[in-house]
Amino acid sequence: MPRLVERHEPDLVSFPAEGHERIVAAMGEDLQNPWENGLGRRLAGLALIAAACFASSQIRLLVPIVQQRVTMFWPPAGIALAAVLLAGEWVWPAIALGSLLVSFSTGTPLVAAVVIAAGNTLSALAGGWLLRRMGFRNGLERVRDVLGLVAFGAVLSPLISTLVGTAALHLAWEVPSERVVRSALSWWLGDAMGVLLVTPVLLTCGALPIRPLRRERALEAAALGLCLLAVGALTLSSWSANPTVHPPLAFTLMPFLVWGALRFGPRGAAFTTFLAVGIAFWATARGLSPFALGTVEERLMYLYSYTAVAVMTSMLLAAVFAERKRAEEMHIRLLARESEARAEAEAANQAKDQFLAALSHELRTPLTPVLAIASGLAADARIPPEPRRQLDVIRRNVELEARLIDDLLDLTRITRGKLDLRLEVTDLRKVIEHTIEISCEREMAAGRLRVVTDLAPEDHRLWADPSRLTQVLWNLLSNAVKFTPAGGTITVRSRCAPDRLELQVADTGVGIDPEVVPYIFDAFEQGRMRGPRRTGGLGLGLAISKAIAEMHGGTLSVASEGHGHGATFTLALPRGRDLPAIVPTPEEPAAPVLSVEIENPKSKIQNLRILLVEDHADTAEAMADLLRLLGHEVTVAGDVATALAAGEAAASGGGLDLLISDLGLPDGSGLDVMRSLARFGFPGIALSGYGMEEDVRRSHEAGFRRHLTKPVGLPQLQAALREIAGAGE
Repeated sequence: MPRLVERHEPDLVSFPAEGHERIVAAMGEDLQNPWENGLGRRLAGLALIAAACFASSQIRLLVPIVQQRVTMFWPPAGIALAAVLLAGEWVWPAIALGSLLVSFSTGTPLVAAVVIAAGNTLSALAGGWLLRRMGFRNGLERVRDVLGLVAFGAVLSPLISTLVGTAALHLAWEVPSERVVRSALSWWLGDAMGVLLVTPVLLTCGALPIRPLRRERALEAAALGLCLLAVGALTLSSWSANPTVHPPLAFTLMPFLVWGALRFGPRGAAFTTFLAVGIAFWATARGLSPFALGTVEERLMYLYSYTAVAVMTSMLLAAVFAERKRAEEMHIRLLARESEARAEAEAANQAKDQFLAALSHELRTPLTPVLAIASGLAADARIPPEPRRQLDVIRRNVELEARLIDDLLDLTRITRGKLDLRLEVTDLRKVIEHTIEISCEREMAAGRLRVVTDLAPEDHRLWADPSRLTQVLWNLLSNAVKFTPAGGTITVRSRCAPDRLELQVADTGVGIDPEVVPYIFDAFEQGRMRGPRRTGGLGLGLAISKAIAEMHGGTLSVASEGHGHGATFTLALPRGRDLPAIVPTPEEPAAPVLSVEIENPKSKIQNLRILLVEDHADTAEAMADLLRLLGHEVTVAGDVATALAAGEAAASGGGLDLLISDLGLPDGSGLDVMRSLARFGFPGIALSGYGMEEDVRRSHEAGFRRHLTKPVGLPQLQAALREIAGAGE
């Protein structure tokens, strides 16, 4: 007989989390009434279950008994299993009571009735326990749940009630032994049919949310039901006199089962299957087609086969599509989360960019007046040699600090893939000579180190970013200078191949321990680079250099025989294709080296009328003094409004030649100043602590000819002025 399924805590509110609201609603109770946690609610639930089991047992009046007191379809079995799954094991008294009422209504002796009730109750509890052990979900929205219900609920658990029940029948009515097996099979099949047809309907109603159907969906559901009834009526008629076509006629309802499964999910599949198979049971009981063929056993074989095929087809199809729908929804949710995560990451990156830009600006701005004053005083011939040397120390260390800031920003750009290369035909020989001059000149002049060049005579041109290539060589040479003791030698040699250039920087310094070599190009590894001596720096130069080499399609490697044997760094770069032919040009004087001290501070380009826009008071004063030292007339403004007023006043009187402006101003941006004053036709130089690629791009778009990143010394400023003035000639 019956048993109901789903397990929850055995207290008074232990209706399962899934479906307990619907059980209460079915009893017509308000969740907020005083019975909610009392004995009355539990008793009402038990009474409802027992009444449902007893009422559904009256199906025996419609469906004939096929063996001794055994019917071919037993709905109480499905109700009992559904009750256990939806409410929990505590409903077992209702299952037992319902079974006793049914037995008493059929005149079963008391002992046999009690035994049958025990078997039916144990069958339902066992089925619920087995299904819960496999992680069963009442919604039947997974293939494993459908298969579990068939295997454990419809096949295994009814065996308990079958064995106990047939034994009771045999003892109570002395059923002949030869009929016991047939009675047991009929009992088992009746219970199995009850589970297959009734349990899915109750589970899907109790576990899945019930939402009002839209008008279109309601009309579709009504059309589906009418089509099932209409086609069922045609199938069950006697229009065909050939009995061999009767069984296939039953399968004309299959398309409607598929319709219900695909369009209405597991609940639709359960209801359409119940209706279609119910029609088949009724027809079989009345001796109508499609199963009015052969003996009772043959008709039942057709009927049970049809039921199994219908239930498995519709419920499995609904579960497959439910799983697919969940997978698609999960995919959509994952895409949405990915999109949100990407947006958050982009926002975080943007915030990081803004933070780095602001950090760079704040770190560079205080260095600018220091470097400007040190450069200006060091260039003054009236300064004695000793103070000049001290000023040179200040200048070098400020430039080193600026280099550390650049390295941190470059490393951030590289790790995020935002470091761009501006490739052009570059003469590596000139890059080498220039880099040696700016990185080793002081040590060479002092006689501390000897720098030897061994450059191949072949053409050294290749496609590269010259400024980034200079940065790589500067890092390699600075590294060699740092770790080579006094009296040592640094050798720079090159080798040329048709498609590749190779450059080596070798030193006779402290060398590299073998265990450190694998980590030499890792960022922040300065602490264990060479030997026990801790040297200055963050260990970023080599990491950045390797990344830049790889961005050029080349490699950067290192070799060392160990501590005390020096090290050799090898930079290999592809030449690239379509290099232009070499055109001989007359000798030109070498461009001024930016880090070389200027002997004569007087500029060749004098008497420029310059508007300097800078909100940092110390920087404004230092830069104005430096420009005046170069022989220029300087007007200083500290914000956008003052700058625009001064610029328009000077331009209207023909008295402005150049704008030098910071970008970050209290009431706006230097970009606004440049755009507003661009109509007067004078050029501009952006002078800012913001030095990211995006900052440089915006400066050029606003109309600035040059973008100088703070701190700026005398040589850099003089070179920029010469370039701007030369472009205007």
